Parts: sequence; structure tokens; C-alpha cells
Amino acid sequence: MLKIFEWSNYQKKIFTITILILSITIFIPQKVTAKTFMVESYQKLLVALNESAHNKEDDIIKVSAGIDIPATNDFIETGFSLTIKSGYSNNFNFRSAVTPTVDTTVTKG
Repeated sequence: MLKIFEWSNYQKKIFTITILILSITIFIPQKVTAKTFMVESYQKLLVALNESAHNKEDDIIKVSAGIDIPATNDFIETGFSLTIKSGYSNNFNFRSAVTPTVDTTVTKG
């Protein structure tokens, strides 16, 4: 007769604890970091875009009202997102209700 493996109480406890630890580590959220840039000129926007293209983290760029946003395809890192929020006041305390505001998030890869 074929004997089926029987678990001892100790083995059952170890197995249960192992599954519990694995399931907890899977569902614990990973730390998400994003660098935030605040730019009030087109030149500073280009500097922020260039830095965001190489810093290995998600990026948020807050842009003062009235600054044109260039195409961002060349500034996106694979595996990270780039969010551009426009229409901020010069001190970045609020977004203008008069100037159209744009929120754009792009992820590559």
C-alpha cells in the first residue's frame, strides 16, 4: 500500500508560518519615490527634464503658468513615470484658474 506523506505538528507550523510571512511580504506596498521639480522658466524646465531622464525614479514637474511644454518622449526613463503639471503661480502656492492647466503622466516600458 502506498503511504501518503504525513506532516508532523512541527512541520505544519513551520509551513504555516512560512506561507504567512511570504503572503505578508507580497502585499506590503513598496516605497514609492518621486522627485518633484518646480520650474518657473523654460530653461529650468529643460534642466528638470534632462535630470528626470536619468535619475532612476518617478518624477513630477510643476510648471509656472505661461511656459510652453516641449515634447517629452526623449525625457522618459524606462520603468519610471514623468508627470508634468502646469499652470502654477510663480511661488507654486496654487494653480491658476484663469490659465489652462495640464496634467500629463507618461510611463515608458
